[in-house]
Amino acid sequence: MKTPAFVLLSLVLVVLGFLAPHTTTHVGTRTQTSPAEAERVRIQNHLATVERELLARDVSGLTPANQRARQERIQRLREYRLAGRFPHNHQFPGRRVPYFVDQHGTLCAMAYLIASSGARDLVDQVARSANNATVVELASDPRLGQALKSWLNASGLTVGEAQRVQPSYYEPPRASKKISVAYGACSGAAGAIGIASLAAEVSEGSRVPGWIPWVGIAMGSAGVVLGSEKLDYAAPARTLGIANIVVGAVSIVGGISALLSSPAEHLVEEAETGSRPSIWIMAGTDRSLHPVAGIRAAF
Repeated sequence: MKTPAFVLLSLVLVVLGFLAPHTTTHVGTRTQTSPAEAERVRIQNHLATVERELLARDVSGLTPANQRARQERIQRLREYRLAGRFPHNHQFPGRRVPYFVDQHGTLCAMAYLIASSGARDLVDQVARSANNATVVELASDPRLGQALKSWLNASGLTVGEAQRVQPSYYEPPRASKKISVAYGACSGAAGAIGIASLAAEVSEGSRVPGWIPWVGIAMGSAGVVLGSEKLDYAAPARTLGIANIVVGAVSIVGGISALLSSPAEHLVEEAETGSRPSIWIMAGTDRSLHPVAGIRAAF
């Protein structure tokens, strides 16, 4: 079976066509942002708003020491916001949940303000016993509340302001990594039949029965559809999805190439060179994929 250049190009286009929608795309000068980047921007915007609120408050009633401490906390908050390193919500995907310290050791805004003032022990206590609590909840906690309120008072901050400083964190729900028995069986069947049809087309060339290319195209199409459903999933489901698309695309292209090889012409050549009288009933397609049929005799 011949494999012209356009067949290989078709294979590349089929694979890229299904993988492209699941990668970052560019439209003009606009770039589609990832969920992680969107979450980072959201938190930075929130903290910038809180910073403006803190600066706008009338603090004339505070002592000079508290005013200085408050200004230092606001400066630390600005540094934290600009650094852009925020906790990740790996434990509660699909929900917005506060974290004092995430599993990577990244501090939330409030934890950073407390730790940078020299009270890291308070941060560690909260992380051990109430890591996902809000500031309001912590302030009423019988074990941690008094220490937190003492720090807030010394910093010239109220519980309400501290609650505003503390954002919650969101992570999109993770797609399942599992491969169901039904999906695995369908993938295996489509891939095996598609590869078998391709092997027959390669070994038999133009002698391959006309129905085999159509089986390859059908099974290849099924594989591409199956694969496209798993591209948004995590590995190994995504890996199997990509394999389905690649094998399916090869089966489709092989079937089309076999249909374009004009098996009828090959039978005619055999008849003309044979030594015994023969009669053939021929059916198939021409190079334009139009159905053809006829009878050929050689004596």
